[in-house]
Amino acid sequence: MANDAFLDNLDQENHDDPSTGWQLKTEMKDASKGYTGRAFSKAIEGYSSQWMKSEVAMYNLDMDAMDRYFRNFETEIKDSPGLKEFNMLEKHDDGRPKVIYSRRDLGMLFSERESLMKLDRVTHDDGSHTNYMYSVDHPDYPEGDHAIRTKMFQRQTIKQIGND
Repeated sequence: MANDAFLDNLDQENHDDPSTGWQLKTEMKDASKGYTGRAFSKAIEGYSSQWMKSEVAMYNLDMDAMDRYFRNFETEIKDSPGLKEFNMLEKHDDGRPKVIYSRRDLGMLFSERESLMKLDRVTHDDGSHTNYMYSVDHPDYPEGDHAIRTKMFQRQTIKQIGND
């Protein structure tokens, strides 16, 4: 599993520099939909899935509303299609998820997928947040044959534009 130094190095890489291996996958430029952003991915040796970075600007979304959503994440996600199991293993002091486990049924043509990840956030002086979501191990949830364990790293920087 990736360690903190490995994740810090990924975070510091300039995703706009093609020599780092990051590839622009999508760009959302239409602010009329309430957000703009770019998403990048990169293949990492030893991992079967691409790792992701994204930057998002949200218009007319109150960052406090976003915080309330994450503090109530267990309630918000419970009716998610295909969700078979969800457990909040740890919470941050403010109630946001810290370590979560989920297992999903992707339909009859796919085997189940599960994820075990840690969520961290850095709040910047301008009020923007950088959220980190990355795979971890946990003794209560060992990998097994019951589902395919997805591995991921995602960094997402979000800032509010406007005061609504």
